[in-house]
Amino acid sequence: MKFLKNKIISSIFLFVFLVSCSSSEPREAKVSKDIVNEEVITREQSSKPIEEISTEKPAIEEKVEPAKDTHTSKSDASEKKVVPTEEEISKEKEVIIPGEDTSSQERVKEDEISDSKETEDKTEEKPKEIVIDNSFFAEKVDSIFSERGLNSSHYGIKVVNLSSGETIFERNEDSSFIPASNTKLYTGAAAMEILGKDYRFKTRLAYRGEISPDGTLNGDLYIIGGGDPTLGSKYLFNRRFNMQSKATPGRIDTQLAFLDEWADEVKSLGINRVNGKVLVDDSHFNKINTAINTWEWRDMSTSFGAPPSGVNILDNIVLVDFSRDGGTNITPSTSTVEVINDTTNSKANKVTVSAPPYGKSIVAVGEVYTSVSKEVPVPDPGLLLGDLFRKNLEKNGISINNGFEVVQTSSHSKVFFTHYSPSLERISVLMNSYSINLYAETLKLEAEKELAKTRPISISRYWYETLNLQGFRLYDGSGLSRYSRVTPNNTIELLSYMYSSEYAEDYYGSLAVAGQRGTFQDFNKPPLRNNLHGKSGTLTGVKSYSGYITNSNDELLAFSIMVNLHGLTNYQITAKLEEIMSEMYKLQ
Repeated sequence: MKFLKNKIISSIFLFVFLVSCSSSEPREAKVSKDIVNEEVITREQSSKPIEEISTEKPAIEEKVEPAKDTHTSKSDASEKKVVPTEEEISKEKEVIIPGEDTSSQERVKEDEISDSKETEDKTEEKPKEIVIDNSFFAEKVDSIFSERGLNSSHYGIKVVNLSSGETIFERNEDSSFIPASNTKLYTGAAAMEILGKDYRFKTRLAYRGEISPDGTLNGDLYIIGGGDPTLGSKYLFNRRFNMQSKATPGRIDTQLAFLDEWADEVKSLGINRVNGKVLVDDSHFNKINTAINTWEWRDMSTSFGAPPSGVNILDNIVLVDFSRDGGTNITPSTSTVEVINDTTNSKANKVTVSAPPYGKSIVAVGEVYTSVSKEVPVPDPGLLLGDLFRKNLEKNGISINNGFEVVQTSSHSKVFFTHYSPSLERISVLMNSYSINLYAETLKLEAEKELAKTRPISISRYWYETLNLQGFRLYDGSGLSRYSRVTPNNTIELLSYMYSSEYAEDYYGSLAVAGQRGTFQDFNKPPLRNNLHGKSGTLTGVKSYSGYITNSNDELLAFSIMVNLHGLTNYQITAKLEEIMSEMYKLQ
C-alpha cells in the first residue's frame, strides 16, 4: 500500500510538473543513451503499438527550442525511474509543445527531463563571434614606408573584397599618381568593351590597273594598313613571350614569313611583273594622333618608345650594330634607315641613339670598344614594310619597276587579299603580360577610331564618363607619359567594373600571373604564386601594381598600389612591394 501511495503521489506530482512545462517556453530535448534505452523499454510495456510512439522522438529532438529555465529538482530526476501507467502515458500525450503547428505537434516525454547537472553539462555554447583583424597589414605598410628611400615618397593603396564589395584597406586612395604602365589596364579594358575580344586588325593587299596576258600589272600594288601592331612582331614568334610558338627566337626570317604568303597571293593573280610601284597606305591613323608629344624625348629613341603607325612592322624597331672601326649594320637590311655614326673608338661600350619619329635618320653618339648592338625605333615603318615587300616579291620572281612609296590614299584599288592579326584577346594577353607599349598605343587608337563613328572622344574621356572618375586623366595608352594621373580608387573602380563585365574572364586572363607569366613571373614563391594576377608599372621614381589577388579564404580581392617619388632602385622597390602584396594575401 505504501508503495502504491508513493506511486500515486509521484504520478500526481509528475502531471503537475508536465502541465507547468506546457505553459513555459519549450526546452531543448537532450537525451542520453541510457534514457533512450529506458524509454524504449517503457514503450514496449505500454499498450500502444511501438511504431506509433517511436516515430515521435526524433521530431522532438529537432523542433523543441531551449527553455529559459534549465534546472530541475532532485525529485524530478528521481521520477525518471518510475515506469508510468497507460493512464499516465495518455495524460502525457495531451501536453502540447507551444508554438507548434497542431498538425505536427509532438508530446513531451517524461524521460526527456534531465537533472540540473546533466542539463548544464549538455547546454550548447553559443558560437564565438569571429573578429577579423587586419591591423597587421596597416602595420606592415607603415613599417615599409617609414624606411629610407620610401619615407619621403608619395603612395596610395586600396584593397576591396569583390564578393562583398567591402573596402578592406585604403590609404591615400583619392590622391593622384603617375600610373606608368598601369595605364594599360584602362587601355585593354576599353579595347575589349568597345571592339570586343574577337576583334582582329586587317591589312589588305590591292592593286590598281590592268593585268595583261603576259602577267604584267600596268599599275601599282598596294599595302593598305589597318594599324595591326603584330605584323612581324617578335612577341608572336619568340618563345620567351609566346609559349605557343615553336619558332627560333630572334630569327628575322621567321618574323617576316608572312611576306612569302603575300607574294603567293600576288602570283595567284597571274602577276609576274609590276609596271609601277609598291605603295603603302598608312593613313589608317591620323599621324597627328600617333605623335605622342607628352613622352620624354629619350624614351622615343628606345625600343620600348617606338611610336605607333597606320602600318607597323617588326615592332617598329631595327637592330643596329656599331663596330670598332666606325661601321654600322642594320637588321633587317634596308635602305629606308640612314645611320649617322658619330661614335668614337674607346675602351668603353656606351652608345646613345636618337631616332625622331617620321624622319629618316638615326644619329648615334658615344664610345665603342668592341661592338655595340642597339634596338632602335624605325623613323617610318611604312617605308620599311614597302622596302621589305618589294625585296620579297623580287625573291619570288615578281619584278617591281619603280620601287616603293608611302601614300595616304588607296582609292579605286581592288582588294584581293586580307591579312588578319591574332584576336584582340590574344593581343591583350601579350600587351598586359609583357607590357608592350606599341600594342597599347595601337589598341588605344583603334578603340578611339571606333568611338569616333558616333562621338569623337578619347579613352580617357570614355572612362571618366563611364565610371565617373575623379582625379583622372590619361595622355597615352601605354603609360610612358608622365602627364597622366590616376588614383588607386580610380583603378579599383575599373577592376570592379571589369569583374562584372561580359569580358571578365578574358580581362582577368590577360594579366600577368605570379610565378607563371610576364612581369609577375619572378613572384615565384607562395603565397603570391598563381594567386596574383595583375599589371606592373615602372618609370624612374614610379612603381605601381594593380590587379586581383585570391586571399587565404579563396576570395577575390581587387587592389591598387601606387608609389611616386621613391628613391630606391627598381629591384629594391619591387622587393618592398612584393612584401606588401604577400601580406595582402592574408586580408579578409
